[in-house]
Formats: sequence, C-alpha cells, structure tokens
Amino acid sequence: MKTPIKLLLSITAIFLSATALGEIKNDVDMEKFLSKHDFSWDTVPKDRGNSAFLGNGLLGSTIWSAREEALHWDLGRSDAYETIPQVRSRMAIGKLVLKTQGKAIKQQMHQSLFKAEASGIITTEKGQISWRSMMPKGHMVGLIEYTVSGSEKVDFEFKQLPAMSNSKMFAKLRDLLRKDKVPRRLEHIHDFSEPVYEKYLEQLKQNQGHRQADVQHQERQGQIRSSNLCN
Repeated sequence: MKTPIKLLLSITAIFLSATALGEIKNDVDMEKFLSKHDFSWDTVPKDRGNSAFLGNGLLGSTIWSAREEALHWDLGRSDAYETIPQVRSRMAIGKLVLKTQGKAIKQQMHQSLFKAEASGIITTEKGQISWRSMMPKGHMVGLIEYTVSGSEKVDFEFKQLPAMSNSKMFAKLRDLLRKDKVPRRLEHIHDFSEPVYEKYLEQLKQNQGHRQADVQHQERQGQIRSSNLCN
C-alpha cells in the first residue's frame, strides 16, 4: 500500500508528465516530409496497378495509358461496387481519354501526396502538354488543367461503359468474343481498354438501350390497357 508521501509523489510525477506532453509542438514540415514519399514516373504507366490515383472519398480515378492512348482517367465511385462475395470491388464506370494530334514520344508524371494531385508532361511530335489533376474534397468533380505548346492540340473523349455490374459485363463480353472467334488471349479480360473490345461494348450498350425501350413500351401499353379497363 502506498503511503501519502509516495501517492503525492506519484500524482506530481503524472502531473509533470502531462504538462510536459502538453508543451510538445509539432514542428514537422509536412509538405517537405510527405514529398519524400511522392510517386514519380519517367514513362507513362501501362496498367491500373502502377497508375497514379486520385479520390475524395466518393469519386475516384486512376491515371494511366492503355495501348496507343496518350493518357486516360479511369473513373469510379465508392458507392458503385460489386456485391458478389468473390469480387467485392469498385465497378468500372468509364474513362476520360486525353487525345493528342501528334504521337506521344515521351512522358513524365508525378503524384504529390501533400497536394493530393497528379501532374505530368507529355511530349509529342507536335509539341508538349503540361497537365495537373485533382479531385477536391466535398465537390463531386474531377479537375484537369492543361497547357499546350507548339502546334499540338488536345481533345478529350469520355467512353462510358454499359450500366451493369462488371461481372455481368465480363461474361457478356466473353460471349460476344467467342461468337466472333477472336483470339482466345483476348478472353482474359483485365480491363476494358483493349481497342478490340470497343465495338462489343457499344453493342452491349445498344442492346441495353433496346431492352430499356421495350420495358418502357410495355409499361406504356400496360397503362393504356388499365385506362381502357377503367373507362
């Protein structure tokens, strides 16, 4: 059992320790500290696993290049995801593709952890494109700022995927590929950026549109029949 003196000394020691902790100051230069861990690329990444990434908690993007593209932003949302136990991943929604007139011959990319932004330089046969991108917190928007030099011109194209789960899209896409007897290697779908997939994805979107139109037509016919019965 502690004596009053020992108890008093213990309380004093705790008080002094708490006081000392209260005087601790955070003098770390966070920008300088985090910059040591930034990501840099001396060539554009060719797959999602090595891409730059942005996000604000709901809207997200990975930045990379597929095949002959200069660069693209894969888009996704954290509230649009697969519920199949074997998958449980964010669903692909589509991608925003940056198009150049000249062929890209060199690229550099940097990701700042402190600024939560990605930036890069694309050198083409016709000039140079400097860009930076971010997804600000609290705003459901992705921002891309760019400047162009030389005779280069830039355009953007959004390629939307069919509005269905990725697992269903994979299955339907494989069925179409097998029907057309494309090389079997293309049946191993890692992403939807392979150019040969584009016409099949468009076909899936058209089929989906036709089904929606049929449903709407049936609903209208049902309403007409109900109206006739009431009359």
